[in-house]
Amino acid sequence: MKRKENDMKNACSRRNFIRRSLAGTAAATGGILMALGCSPRSPEEKAKDPCDGSDLTPEDLKARQRLGYEEESPLPDRRCENCNLWLPPAKKGSCGGCSLFKGPVYASAYCTYWVPQV
Repeated sequence: MKRKENDMKNACSRRNFIRRSLAGTAAATGGILMALGCSPRSPEEKAKDPCDGSDLTPEDLKARQRLGYEEESPLPDRRCENCNLWLPPAKKGSCGGCSLFKGPVYASAYCTYWVPQV
């Protein structure tokens, strides 16, 4: 009988309650932040964005797709801006380019042909 009472006290202790509450809050906050950070660009943002490649031909878009081009790199240390094939923007604040395909390229983008700068 004593053991059951001790188990109930431990299960309902203030310390356990606070620990579980903080863990739940952290998990919920992390989920919200991930959802906000990973949300796709809205049509309004894309319309204002000169790097979206909306003026490219279907053939150019297919070439990008074949090379595995993604607007956001899934690998933090492999981004277009630190690739040997990266063509820096002509002026600050504009899009860069790539020696493999046509059109604007995000500095934070990635493709499967990423090569480290030497």
